[in-house]
Amino acid sequence: MTLEANGFGSLYIVALIAIAIGVVLMALTGVIHVKKGYIAVIEKLGEYHGIYESGLHYFAPFVYRRAGMYKKAPSEIELTINKTIIRIKIVIIDYKKYHYTPKSFMNVVDTLKNNNYTEIENFISELQNELTSIGCSLIK
Repeated sequence: MTLEANGFGSLYIVALIAIAIGVVLMALTGVIHVKKGYIAVIEKLGEYHGIYESGLHYFAPFVYRRAGMYKKAPSEIELTINKTIIRIKIVIIDYKKYHYTPKSFMNVVDTLKNNNYTEIENFISELQNELTSIGCSLIK
């Protein structure tokens, strides 16, 4: 009686195909796609590794991961300060610092706009100081 007669030969072929598919899928998990106009923060084993621009990047599976993705373009926000509507543009200038800061620029804006500023210049000045502390900046 041969192995083929018992069906063991086809079992080995199916097992090899399954293993090959598994290896290919595991290799593909290392591909990180960063969309056009975005920046990705990459971590290696939970620690900061680097910042990568748009494109396809390959990293070792299960070792590296995309920890954050941020727009490079400025974000425009409309606010009402002292009954005056203003528009501000905020851009992230230090992606690492911004990623590892527990608050976003929207948290900063929301907190400051509730402080009842009498002068818009005071609000803008305070906002710029707070944004700088989290890696962002106002655009004029």
